[in-house]
Amino acid sequence: MKQSSSRAGLALLTACLFLVLLTIASVSLVFFIQRKSSPDLEQGLQDVGHFYPSIKALRLLLTQPSARIHEPVRPVAHLTGKMPYDPKLERMQWEDEKGIAFIKNGLIYNNGRIMVLQDGEYFVYSQVYLRDHDCHSEVQTKGILHSVGRSRRGSQAEILMTKSNSCAVQKKLWFQTSYLAGTFPLFEGDELFVTISNTASVNYEEDKTYFGVFLL
Repeated sequence: MKQSSSRAGLALLTACLFLVLLTIASVSLVFFIQRKSSPDLEQGLQDVGHFYPSIKALRLLLTQPSARIHEPVRPVAHLTGKMPYDPKLERMQWEDEKGIAFIKNGLIYNNGRIMVLQDGEYFVYSQVYLRDHDCHSEVQTKGILHSVGRSRRGSQAEILMTKSNSCAVQKKLWFQTSYLAGTFPLFEGDELFVTISNTASVNYEEDKTYFGVFLL
């Protein structure tokens, strides 16, 4: 009786296994027929494989700055310190071409002044690096004035920003950085300039003393 049950179970297992193999064979046959009847299928898959890298390359290209829609050019200038031809003059002179200095897109430099050719709201900044071998009494009492001014046709020049810098009595060799910055409405024909009450104390290295403006 037990032998009969074992044989019946084995026969059932064999039948199930046969059905599974038959199903796999049927699916494989159907896939083979479809592939033969659609010869472009494999080529299409290959084309997709080749096209996908192109999509990635195009996406990379479009995210590069050169492929973006160009924004309107903005007036911008960054001038660097330049030794004055007359040390008694308080108005600073600037380098506008050499090194890291530049001026373009509707701004003109002439004799220490930046002339604006386009109306708008501008960010104006100036940094001056001051140093000397000793702390003079005049510097202690009056300080060194660092100012940014504006002149306009038909009106008197005005000071936009100013700062007083002094040295400590106990220090012989002293140095100090004076920085001014702000936003101002400027109009065509306006001229910006920087003055220092003691230009002899200015360090004119390009990364320490500079003057700039750009349209916001």
